[in-house]
Amino acid sequence: MITVFGHAAQRARLERELPIVTLLRGPESVGKWTLALYLTQYHRFEPADVRAYHKMDMEAAREIVAFSGRAPFGKLKCVVVNADSASAQVLTTLLKLLEEPPAVMRFILVASRSVLDTVVSRSAPVNCGLLSDAEVAQVLISRGMQADQAQVAAALARGQVAPALALTNLDDTKAQVLTALKALADKDSRLLTRLCDGQRVEDGDRLTWGPDEHRLLQVWATEAATGRWRIFSEAESFGLGRQPELPRKLLAALGNPNIADARPALVLRVALTPMVV
Repeated sequence: MITVFGHAAQRARLERELPIVTLLRGPESVGKWTLALYLTQYHRFEPADVRAYHKMDMEAAREIVAFSGRAPFGKLKCVVVNADSASAQVLTTLLKLLEEPPAVMRFILVASRSVLDTVVSRSAPVNCGLLSDAEVAQVLISRGMQADQAQVAAALARGQVAPALALTNLDDTKAQVLTALKALADKDSRLLTRLCDGQRVEDGDRLTWGPDEHRLLQVWATEAATGRWRIFSEAESFGLGRQPELPRKLLAALGNPNIADARPALVLRVALTPMVV
């Protein structure tokens, strides 16, 4: 059986009853396609009665029309379609089937972008939101990533699996954050300046500060403010975790993450400089 991470309420609803036409919609890379395939197994469709089209073109549309006209091996047949890959013309070709589907047919459409209103009106929409960090980490671990790295990647990915898989140098990212924390703990404005400017330090490495480091510093501040250590530990915090007001001030100072994505090093300088002088 396929394992599904997240979307527990949506999964339970569709386990109870699978509509004739289901539209799973939500952000990219949150497990909608996996959920669709899981449902074909949960409802015990015979393998020969399932067709899944991740790439949807006119040829695939014609295959679906032909498939709908054949008797099933079991009780029902199911077609899973990646609607994002289908043009308006292709979806229009399927509309007749969606309007008057054979009694033995079930359709599961998966979409991360807007779909034709005529398609939405003929389906039962089910919204799938972003995954939690813990759920993303579970997916990454299931794909072979070490647990500690999976937790860091999940915290940076903001609820989606693909961005987490694309991340590299996670150990370096965490090391940069620890460098910033040390500058804060030691009130070392010189080290902070080097960090923000990307200057070389004594061991010859170049320090950099980008959106990933900014996001992970926010994670540290959240963990320190709540006392719920997951990615970091109190021992890694250079004593800062024992100052309850500091992480809250840091979270407020880091400001809007959208601004930080544009100029994260500047935001870091502005946030930490008053705390180290």
